[in-house]
Amino acid sequence: MKKSKITAEILCPDSLGKYDFVLDSDMTVGEAVLLISDEIRKYEGVDFIMNNPDEIMLYSDGYALPFDHSLTLEECGLSSGSRLMLI
Repeated sequence: MKKSKITAEILCPDSLGKYDFVLDSDMTVGEAVLLISDEIRKYEGVDFIMNNPDEIMLYSDGYALPFDHSLTLEECGLSSGSRLMLI
């Protein structure tokens, strides 16, 4: 069966950047945080931002609380076009 993909815009205050990602909907938030933070560090050519994944939180535009790292992106209600913030 084909995995469902989510296209999301990620805002990252640490790097002052905005990035587009395509993520698997069955990926956990914790897995997404690891992938996104690693890719941003590589893209920006720095290793001093977002070094501790346990302390990085993923928020959705309009929600005050971060997503639970153990939930999948689908369980969090995310879909293509979601705007997220990595703090």
